[in-house]
Amino acid sequence: MITSWRHRLKGACWVLVWLTGLALIIGYAPAGYRWLKLADGERVIGFRGPTHELITVSGGPTGERPAALHNLLGSAPPPFPGASFESTLVRQRYLDISAGPTNLGDTIHLWDLDSDKKVSPALEGPVEIYRVMSCADGTRLFVDYRLKSFPAAVINWRPDTGRRIAVVDGQSARSLRTIYASEPAGLLSASADGKVMAMLDPVGVSCLDDTGPLLHSAPGMTDAIVSPNGNYVALTGFGEEAGVIDLKQGRRVVDGSSLGPLLSFSPRSDRLNDGGRAIRDMAANTVIYQAPHPCIFVDDGKKVAWAEDFHGRLRIRFRDIDAERDVMDCDFSIPGKFTALEAVDSRGDLVRLNARGPAELTPVEKVLNWLGLKRTSPQNETHQWLLIDAKSGQLLDQGRDELIAASADGRYVIAGENYQTRLQLHELPLRRSMTFMAIAGAVWTMFLLVCRRWWARRLKSLLTDAIEPVPAAV
Repeated sequence: MITSWRHRLKGACWVLVWLTGLALIIGYAPAGYRWLKLADGERVIGFRGPTHELITVSGGPTGERPAALHNLLGSAPPPFPGASFESTLVRQRYLDISAGPTNLGDTIHLWDLDSDKKVSPALEGPVEIYRVMSCADGTRLFVDYRLKSFPAAVINWRPDTGRRIAVVDGQSARSLRTIYASEPAGLLSASADGKVMAMLDPVGVSCLDDTGPLLHSAPGMTDAIVSPNGNYVALTGFGEEAGVIDLKQGRRVVDGSSLGPLLSFSPRSDRLNDGGRAIRDMAANTVIYQAPHPCIFVDDGKKVAWAEDFHGRLRIRFRDIDAERDVMDCDFSIPGKFTALEAVDSRGDLVRLNARGPAELTPVEKVLNWLGLKRTSPQNETHQWLLIDAKSGQLLDQGRDELIAASADGRYVIAGENYQTRLQLHELPLRRSMTFMAIAGAVWTMFLLVCRRWWARRLKSLLTDAIEPVPAAV
């Protein structure tokens, strides 16, 4: 009877070890993903507004390309709803007249990730695409391109350089309008519905509506941000025109001396971030909050967020402007010192915190340093990003590669290398990789069976011989 119970106990121990291993495999299994199948020279731009249609451009240069080129406009570029230092640098690179725009490719694709279907809007000929932008609601796409070959012509008393800005219907992929742009030119921003646009020309900045009439002209200005409702335009540059202009009344409502390089409107256009730390109410034209650090609008403009140093780490903080209190249950911190904080979607519901800094010591290196046996200093740079839900304060996804794009509802996340040679498509909420768990579970089960068989044949007999008493010599 005792032998029977002992045999059952040994069998239960093996089962317990097996189940413990399976639990560890499931708990530490990586998140499941699938590879995004891109053609050679095809690059991801972003999502079309709040939809699951991914905007890509093919026919571009193959091989490695500079990092962050995907930010040359994504589904929520500056100023929808805020601009980080990193995205502002890329924006300046696009508008750098001396360097010239970067050729992204010659064909645009709208890739529905739900149905895996692609639609390609037709342009008027062989082109070089410089920039693609989706308005906040996704109803219009703006394509800045140049014709590769075109006849000489004179349009509006200016030589035709082949530079065009096409306004494309986001749903039908049909071209609505083509704007003949002078050289140099650049599409700066647009309203949420895409009906009001701000363009850069050799003279300054011009604001147009979708039917063509000129709403405002600002000579000497170098940049402009249109409010999501299309009622205001914030102008920066050299001259008396700098400031926030009410396009309906045609007058300046905010002086340009208070505007910084990272200014933005709230998604409802009722508030203005002056590019520094001040949040201004547009109706009352007064400052209602002064942030401790440069901030961005999140949660439909009800909150602001900023990054700050916290004991050698980066921490993101949220402030509810309406309730006049800090949201303490939404604090996140990651290692790093150099940050890029920006809203992913037009409403600011999703926030990306990107941090770079020196690598941290491993636990072994910390112990050796504490014992005084070895002194090491991290040389390599670390990189990490977090995708945070600004409403609930939940961490949706994170990684150590590059966050290329994310859909407005947070269902799809595209991450990968800087040069977009191999991109991963994550579907949120994240699920553990079934392939990894199946393979690892099978390997663990086979390993345990081999160990048990080896135990029964070899180790058990050796232990039995060692335990049995040696008979006394006669």
